[in-house]
Amino acid sequence: MHFPSPALQSLTSVLSAFRSSQPMAPATTPRYYASSDQEEDDIMMSPEQRETYCKMVRESGGFEVPDFAPAVDLGQIVPIKNTRGLMKDLRFCCQLAIEHYKQEEGKEIKFVKILKANGQICGPINYYITFEAKDLSGKVDVYQALVHLRCKREKSKVGIMRLRPETGNPTVTGSSSCSTPCAALEEKPQVDHHAARTRYGKRKA
Repeated sequence: MHFPSPALQSLTSVLSAFRSSQPMAPATTPRYYASSDQEEDDIMMSPEQRETYCKMVRESGGFEVPDFAPAVDLGQIVPIKNTRGLMKDLRFCCQLAIEHYKQEEGKEIKFVKILKANGQICGPINYYITFEAKDLSGKVDVYQALVHLRCKREKSKVGIMRLRPETGNPTVTGSSSCSTPCAALEEKPQVDHHAARTRYGKRKA
């Protein structure tokens, strides 16, 4: 009987919470899967799913991605179905992005509401948030922000803050390499998942 590595257990637990229609609890219990090598491969995205996923990440910058639940990949960005349990963190991220926007663009805007959010487990969490904000005249626009949220909030950083583009995905700066996991997948399209598991000490069946 085998168990995935602690990293995969933790990743699976949090992604499951993102995908749940129930509000996310402050702490989640890792889900342990007794599995064979084949069963462990089955929870990874298929090559076809990964191709579709990477295409949408490239096109949207991570703000519009499909969810192939219950598939799990390292660095995977997942839509958050119920943001209520994460609202404190998401509002903090929006406000941080708004302050960044004011410093960079010299424009003052005020938060209105969150439209949607995606999450990515990456030291510890990246949030891709689509939200509404209004300028001083009251005009409401839709913005997109990628915020690298850290355990110590003062160390959190804004990777992207922009008006939601009508088409395409303009080049942005300031995002960490961890926010674009598909780059590594494209460099090495033939991923040996068994070798990756062996690296974490999992023995071959």
